[in-house]
Amino acid sequence: MAQFYYKRNVNAPYRDRIPLRIVRAESELSPSEKAYLNAVEKGDYASVKKSLEEAEIYFKININCIDPLGRTALLIAIENENLELIELLLSFNVYVGDALLHAIRKEVVGAVELLLNHKKPSGEKQVPPILLDKQFSEFTPDITPIILAAHTNNYEIIKLLVQKGVSVPRPHEVRCNCVECVSSSDVDSLRHSRSRLNIYKALASPSLIALSSEDPFLTAFQLSWELQELSKVENE
Repeated sequence: MAQFYYKRNVNAPYRDRIPLRIVRAESELSPSEKAYLNAVEKGDYASVKKSLEEAEIYFKININCIDPLGRTALLIAIENENLELIELLLSFNVYVGDALLHAIRKEVVGAVELLLNHKKPSGEKQVPPILLDKQFSEFTPDITPIILAAHTNNYEIIKLLVQKGVSVPRPHEVRCNCVECVSSSDVDSLRHSRSRLNIYKALASPSLIALSSEDPFLTAFQLSWELQELSKVENE
């Protein structure tokens, strides 16, 4: 007999109800941490700097704490396009995580440049476990900075990444039997298929073609032909 993903309540009055309980929640913020995140939201540079400095001395706040929306101070600063605060936070070695991907999605060119030039410290400071759990990341593992930048077709961001020497993975054939493809398809065939589509969507970016191809017109025609052939054997 198939198992339900929720537990059935056998008590008569609640038989037609699904009991709910909180199984995962962000840690409670201290008053100091709330003030710290509020200062970042408001763009209060002086207060944020004071909180960061006090955190290094008294350890009263976790500078990588997250708000109820799951945002760190760095992500809040990126959303608000506050480059001064981003630079300040990075100078205190806050947890970066997927910040580069968030900056690319928001198309904050200045933030992307700051993050690309930031040298990750050898030892991470206290990081909430939920930030380290890839299951709760907003981005699937196949979404790399260059692929996301190509999806947004932002010329400036793509140029910054290409200058850093990034590369795009070459898509394998539809029925490729290599170990990587077979393993990926067995684990999650839908995600495997979507990762191929994400690569082709990136390769079709006009800005990426213009920047990285010696003959953009020839590249565009070749890609168009390849996609047309693929459409005959792959429904997506």
